[in-house]
Amino acid sequence: MPPSREVGRTRRIEDAQGRYIVYAKSSFPLELTLDGLRIVLDTANGAAYKVAPAIFEELGAEVISIGDNPNGININDKVGALYPAKLSEAVLQYRADVGIGLDGDSDRVIMVDEVGDVMNGDHILGLFVRFL
Repeated sequence: MPPSREVGRTRRIEDAQGRYIVYAKSSFPLELTLDGLRIVLDTANGAAYKVAPAIFEELGAEVISIGDNPNGININDKVGALYPAKLSEAVLQYRADVGIGLDGDSDRVIMVDEVGDVMNGDHILGLFVRFL
């Protein structure tokens, strides 16, 4: 591995979370709203534990968050997209319209419908194809 002085430098971007929330919301169609939708959101104790609930709430949804207590070592620890059972249970418990499970770095998603059935990536892709 190269010595640290040869790797590069970092810089803090002020309000990175706010910028990302604005960016993510800008991809949502203006004519649509999530008003009245109850979502259970499992962020896998990972990267999106703060921004994902804010995005959905600002779009109008009621959000129930689980897997949102990171401690530095519990990322993906029996929660999130890799372990959708808790998400499915929470959707039923809270009578949610949908469950969204992310993985720790939020590059993967699993959905749960209102009756607790897990929709894998193939199901989600099929819905996108039908919509488009």
